[in-house]
Amino acid sequence: MTVDQIAAGTVPSRFGPVPAHPALDRLRVVLDETIAPAATITDARGVPASHLAALAATGLFGLAVPQAYGGLGAPPEVVTEACELLAGACPSTYLVASQHITPIRWILDGGGPLLDLLPALARGELIGGAAYGHVRSWPARRTLNARRTPGGWRFDGVAPWFSGAGLVDVVLLAAVAETEHSIVFAVVDLPQPSRIDAVPLDLAAIGGSRTAALRVGDLFVPDERVVRVADVDEWRAGDALDGPVTAPGAAGLARAAVEYALAHSPDSPALHTLADEVAFIRTLGVGTSSAADAADLGRDRFYWRARSIDLAVRATNAAIVARGGAALLAGEPAQVWARAALFLRVRGLSEPIRAAHLGQLAEPHRHASAEPSPAGPFSGGSHDAHRT
Repeated sequence: MTVDQIAAGTVPSRFGPVPAHPALDRLRVVLDETIAPAATITDARGVPASHLAALAATGLFGLAVPQAYGGLGAPPEVVTEACELLAGACPSTYLVASQHITPIRWILDGGGPLLDLLPALARGELIGGAAYGHVRSWPARRTLNARRTPGGWRFDGVAPWFSGAGLVDVVLLAAVAETEHSIVFAVVDLPQPSRIDAVPLDLAAIGGSRTAALRVGDLFVPDERVVRVADVDEWRAGDALDGPVTAPGAAGLARAAVEYALAHSPDSPALHTLADEVAFIRTLGVGTSSAADAADLGRDRFYWRARSIDLAVRATNAAIVARGGAALLAGEPAQVWARAALFLRVRGLSEPIRAAHLGQLAEPHRHASAEPSPAGPFSGGSHDAHRT
């Protein structure tokens, strides 16, 4: 076992404890020197392939891949920390890179010949992506359909949201097989010019993510590329419970925005209260007991996921206020963060998450009784807080 495959515990920060890991050390250097300084340009022009190459060199893409398949096999909290750091550095790069883990997880669950892809995915020689959220809208919206054919399936239709066009090599793609009342999940190679056409979308937020609609025409997907065929109702029930309690991207945006705001208004009690809230929210998103911890606080996981995104919206708005009118200049990161936080409100919406968002927007914001006070256990002081 190498040094990179051992987590070295945690270190304190203004936003609660953060894990120590050599890959995170390398990641911070790349973010500070290469990715964060270019965030506003990336937002306008698109994530360059050189960003992903630099991230691959840190070991980022192998964090969640087991050692047996060439990865680092890092603990979940290390993966979460990497996502938070990347989201705060460059939301567009985060959106592309964070989806790399999706086909990895599905391949690990499904097994079979697709396991052979894992070493290349771990090294970042192949970049993974995802396009399956559209199946949540079936049958109200019929987007991408699957029909059985000898040896596999035929996909036809449109996957309306896919990030990383021109950068992603393999995508977890889902289509609804209506006659079977099933969803077919498959790992599909890109590009396929004669069968898949990426039509760029002009987004108002995270515009550099190279997000496109995938038009799929009579694409043959062999059985060995299918990772799961799931009953629609069973998948929806599980989808409602899938994912982390809090959104790592939201926590990362909130961390970066509050740190930025404190640099401009270090004596603001309100900003220190926000920093404590970020620290509290992060405790629910790390570790295997996080779902139980959220339930112990009297709220379900949907409330806390929506709450974490609401915190990102408030924190990024606070960064704009702390900076003043200059925050609206094209070269300032605060306006990029603020638009990215709004994007997270609508990303990956299932009905329980939508209901949680709307419930919080319709009522005055309330703090749970278990939350820390401004001088609570995660407070790092008003002037000399450790920066992450």
